[in-house]
Amino acid sequence: MEKSDDQYTGGLIFLGTGTALIVTALVIPNKYDYYEGTNNGRLISILAWTGTLAVITSVPLFLSAGQNARLAARLSLQNHSLYQPIPLGQPYPNIPSLSLKIPL
Repeated sequence: MEKSDDQYTGGLIFLGTGTALIVTALVIPNKYDYYEGTNNGRLISILAWTGTLAVITSVPLFLSAGQNARLAARLSLQNHSLYQPIPLGQPYPNIPSLSLKIPL
């Protein structure tokens, strides 16, 4: 589950950063400087391409996070109570156990 959480967090970071870069590229005006002969086209294209690549990179992270979460849900380590046929007047002891769920 920890690996899944880390991948999901990484996917959110890539998605948020990519969205911010794309929005920044759309907001920057494409002004042409008549004295220098330059404009902001190069900066806008770098921001837009970097943002697009970050958003595209977030998709595999979300997919692998979901796959790892499903795997962790099937195979997990839990504490289960040990039931005894004759009650001894004390609470049931908890023992660590490996739980395996088989989806049908």
